[in-house]
Amino acid sequence: MATMSASRKYEHVASKRRTVNLRKGGTLARFFGTQALAQVVALIVGLIVVNQLTKEEYSYYTIVVAVTSAITVLGSSGFGAVLLSNGAQLREDPTFSSFIVSVLSLRRKLFFRVACGAVPILGFLLLRNDASIWNITALTCLALLTCATMTSTTVFNDLLALEYQRSRLQYISLVASGLRLLGAGSLFLIPLKYAVIPVAVNSAVTFITLRMQRKTASNLVNFRAAVTARYKKMAMMGYTKLLPVNLFAIFQGQVIVFILSLQGLTNALAEVGALSRFPVAFVVLTSTIASLAGPIVARASADRLKRTYGQAVAGSCFLIVCLVGLVYLASPWLVLLLGSEYSGLKDELMVMFVAGAVFCLGDVLRILNQARGWIDLSWMQIPLSLLAIACGLLWIDLDTSMGGCLLMLTISFPQLVTQLVLLVRGIRSPCSIDLENLRQSASVDRRHAEERTD
Repeated sequence: MATMSASRKYEHVASKRRTVNLRKGGTLARFFGTQALAQVVALIVGLIVVNQLTKEEYSYYTIVVAVTSAITVLGSSGFGAVLLSNGAQLREDPTFSSFIVSVLSLRRKLFFRVACGAVPILGFLLLRNDASIWNITALTCLALLTCATMTSTTVFNDLLALEYQRSRLQYISLVASGLRLLGAGSLFLIPLKYAVIPVAVNSAVTFITLRMQRKTASNLVNFRAAVTARYKKMAMMGYTKLLPVNLFAIFQGQVIVFILSLQGLTNALAEVGALSRFPVAFVVLTSTIASLAGPIVARASADRLKRTYGQAVAGSCFLIVCLVGLVYLASPWLVLLLGSEYSGLKDELMVMFVAGAVFCLGDVLRILNQARGWIDLSWMQIPLSLLAIACGLLWIDLDTSMGGCLLMLTISFPQLVTQLVLLVRGIRSPCSIDLENLRQSASVDRRHAEERTD
């Protein structure tokens, strides 16, 4: 009887585990499918923009995208790591709302400082490529509006992922993709072929996305909670630790745009920008890791950490290899999608896509490492990147689009090497926050804020 009872108990536990695994698999499949659809739409939108704009206007569009990406990274630098690694431990605490409000308050303050420094750079790069005063003014204003919302959407996206609002994230992603597709389709109806139009569409979609995210988050967080000095200090520490690396990562990721812009090589800049549309496929993977695997790794217990981390990395590597293989087989047809002006760039496409694959793997490790708070040696990426850029400038001919693609491949490795080092160090000495001390300090700060209000 005892043996039968134990057998039934084992079967019950095994059945329960199979049910949980099926649910996890279904959630992963739905989320990955949603992200894949969103990025297919993004690729279609990118191809529409490439085909509808002249090379000159598309070079302006490429510059704006590069600068807005840089401002977004700097404006939200480190906040994702703070939200995932520390928020995972504070989410059941009464001061969680104060934690989120404090992070958002600091983000707004830092964004304006970053934007003030980026505006002159954007204007100079556009002027260097013979953009008109009207183009420079309009594109700069739209870029600032886009960045003001994008830096907030990154924070809210991490918050919703931490709270396991997966279905809502999928819905918001699909709505945003549909709006972008409709906006890009309008390019066929508008006779004016200016870069201002797709930039304006992107700005409007980003604003709508932010409103949807905030409405969902309002059910999870009390945005009237008091800003807490201790939590602002925590967020600032995460920002400061990652700021040097993010500054250099921006330069590393956009160095091709900056170099080609400064040299006035409009044709090569347009070709490199057009080829960079295809590695957007890797965003599907990084978005899935950030929204699903990141929070799971952040909350994993010590005994399950290695297994959880390993599964995320193994699955990512398999998908990366499959994507590279598919692009290799389809490269002759993919180049045709860019239009007749970009014919003959099959080899350049493969080099660019392999560079995107290396960047993607490094991003996967970065997301998982930041989820555990393993960021202390992130500065290693700076000297490694400097060495890679120096080697590229010495030995690669940047007058052609192939040279730009080869330099992109060269500078894709430093982040991967750095994150591997952080992984090894983090596995050996996992870190955590002093939750009790933070709770007491936050309570004291809250009482002081209430006393000042009274």
